[in-house]
Amino acid sequence: MDNTWLWLVGGLVIALVGASAVLRRVRTNNAQLFSQEATAERAAQASARLSEPKHRLVNSYLAMGNLLAAAQEIRNATGQNARGALLDAQAMRLHPQPWKPEGLFEDVAPPVNGQGAEGQGKEGQGTDGRGATGQDESTPSGAETADPGTRTPKPEGEHTASGTPRGTGADPSPGPKNSPQSASTPAVASASTPAETRASDAHSEATYAHDSDHSAADADGQPSPDGPPAEPWARNDPEWTIPDSWGEVYGGDAGRGERHMEFTHHDGEDLHRFSTQDLPDSERDQLMSQLRDGDMASAADLIANRVGLDRDEVETALRSNHESGNDRMDGIAVRFDRGDGTAVEFSTQELPEGERQAFVEALKSGDLVSAAQVVSRHTGISQEQALSLLHAFRRRG
Repeated sequence: MDNTWLWLVGGLVIALVGASAVLRRVRTNNAQLFSQEATAERAAQASARLSEPKHRLVNSYLAMGNLLAAAQEIRNATGQNARGALLDAQAMRLHPQPWKPEGLFEDVAPPVNGQGAEGQGKEGQGTDGRGATGQDESTPSGAETADPGTRTPKPEGEHTASGTPRGTGADPSPGPKNSPQSASTPAVASASTPAETRASDAHSEATYAHDSDHSAADADGQPSPDGPPAEPWARNDPEWTIPDSWGEVYGGDAGRGERHMEFTHHDGEDLHRFSTQDLPDSERDQLMSQLRDGDMASAADLIANRVGLDRDEVETALRSNHESGNDRMDGIAVRFDRGDGTAVEFSTQELPEGERQAFVEALKSGDLVSAAQVVSRHTGISQEQALSLLHAFRRRG
């Protein structure tokens, strides 16, 4: 009885050990087969089936060592079975793949001794690899030789050096030395420029174009004959230069460019005078805007502070003048600046009663000719000048 139990226990132990060994061997074989299937080609194919967001998510899981989560994302994106998704994840972990849009890259044969596959074994070529055109056939002008295994962009509509679209089936190899084709058509390069080199070249060309635009004008301000036309602000032509005489004509007080008005008020004892010409430009513009808008209270504040009168008295006078019409000048003195620095003063306070009444009535009725005659008699200017000044004053009012 005791021997029976010993045999049973011993047989069970041997069976377990054997089964464990078999399972270990099977697991090892499966792991080896799994690793053999997780190739770089499978990683590239798996990467090409993923969109950019999914590719970024899978790589983030692989970076954290979460292989199962990466496989689950691949399975959700591609619909593969569990084993296939796990193989793709393992392949991408062992062979990291940058994301590339499908069809944008093509394999490029590695150059041999600085020449492409088409640049070797050609009859009629020298030892330097140049054909009948005198140009290196293995590498286009201004392009560097591609590294082995480099993938280069293949933009749509790309043309070869001879003007033939890539992929049309045209024979890119040059003809014999003396053939017409070799004399007129450059040889097509067998190796393309790497993506990084093309991006760098494009950046350099853009920078050069930007610098050329700014350096197109020479030291004299004239555009360079070889460069694009200079911008108007970069030119130094006479029509873009402000004449020195303008500073004398329009600078300083002459630069105000508008007629000025004076208001006088006689309180029975003293004559109070207020001139808009004595105000700063900002305050003068503000006052004229207030008068045009009928804001007599604000205008009265400014005038009362300047001449030392009661604000209500000034506002009453302004409203009375405004309600009587913009052409009313009774009790108001006006000084016109003719633009040449000469001021012409005219005040109704200095007119005889009859002429003052006639002047006011002429303005009310719109008879500026009669009013101009009064101004001309008392200022000495011509009637044409007086009429022009009165027209300007009416527009200001």
